[in-house]
Amino acid sequence: MRDDFVTFILSHRRADHVKTVRTLERCGYTGDWRIIIDDEDSTADEYMRRYPGRVIVFSKSEVAKKTDAMDNFGNHKTILYARNACFDIAAQLGKKFFLELDDDYIGIEYHCRHTRHTVEPKNLDTIFGAYVEFLENCPQVLTIAMAQSGDFTGGDMSDSVRKRWRKAM
Repeated sequence: MRDDFVTFILSHRRADHVKTVRTLERCGYTGDWRIIIDDEDSTADEYMRRYPGRVIVFSKSEVAKKTDAMDNFGNHKTILYARNACFDIAAQLGKKFFLELDDDYIGIEYHCRHTRHTVEPKNLDTIFGAYVEFLENCPQVLTIAMAQSGDFTGGDMSDSVRKRWRKAM
């Protein structure tokens, strides 16, 4: 995998349930990956024990100062701060490109349109490398979002398939 790319796995208080690491390995990802947690996570020591050298802790209050969460409650219980922190973390690591995944991915699959057939890739380095190459060659594109299984609820008639849109998380 490229040296200028990193996969971030965003987590909070689930050090014993970071399923995404195993999924990435099973799908052939050999690149750099880090688990991102906030400094309000009471289980940080457990993350450090389970994933030595792979955990990065960010200051939620510092990111909150730069983030309009449109939150009237002020409890900061949202993944938004971790998602926004990844931009600075990538820069600190010297990475130009990064992928953000949640901690509970149990599978990554190709979805074959017009069928119910799915295939689990064994070459994520190649796939993620192709995404980065696309970003490099299309400077007007800033983000690529992969579909999630829920996007296909309703089959080919679901809004996200029919209208060809996907929210970027």
